[in-house]
Amino acid sequence: FWGRNLIKRSNDISEGKRRWLLKLNLFLICIIAIWLLSNLEDDLFDSEYAINFLWIILSFLSWWILYYGVFKLQIVVQKDEIHQYLTLIGANSAQTKKRINKATTSKIITELYALMDEEKLYKNPLLNRLDLATRLGTSEGYLSQVINQEINKSIIQFVNEYRIKAAKELLNDPVFNKYSVEAIGMEAGFKSKSAFYRTFNTNTGISPGACRKLQKTS
Repeated sequence: FWGRNLIKRSNDISEGKRRWLLKLNLFLICIIAIWLLSNLEDDLFDSEYAINFLWIILSFLSWWILYYGVFKLQIVVQKDEIHQYLTLIGANSAQTKKRINKATTSKIITELYALMDEEKLYKNPLLNRLDLATRLGTSEGYLSQVINQEINKSIIQFVNEYRIKAAKELLNDPVFNKYSVEAIGMEAGFKSKSAFYRTFNTNTGISPGACRKLQKTS
């Protein structure tokens, strides 16, 4: 629990790595608890099943470390590298151009575009309607109503359009060919691989991998 507190208080690791470390820490706490319970059961009931159950849990932990510790963590590392590279060279500077329709006069919509174009709020995978409404000083219901009336989209559609555009720019840039499609999706603001693939395919008609292949063959 002391280690868990250190992880939460650390300012030197990315949010993705922090979540991974917290998951690992929780798993280890569970292993220790199960080990204590199995020893207690063995002493009280002289049961042979307790130790077998412990080995099953340890086997699952080994798989978890292999999958999340090697594969998933590597994706998080790649995502951080992409983010640092973009921050360094300002590769997304073209996205700061205003895309406000001339017919749009709402102050809320103007500020909403500023949050997306300048602060790139869409890159936060945990971004929700309440977060946007709070930043804009309005209610969730009113924000949804304004976006629907003036842009003819839902909030999630609006945010995902930014994420898809950011992902497409990275997929079409040969500099990022060495990074996995999932890492690019995370950098664009998607919470999971499935959400990225589903949204990308719905909006573009092709998968992220197919989009990258088109870039390589063009």
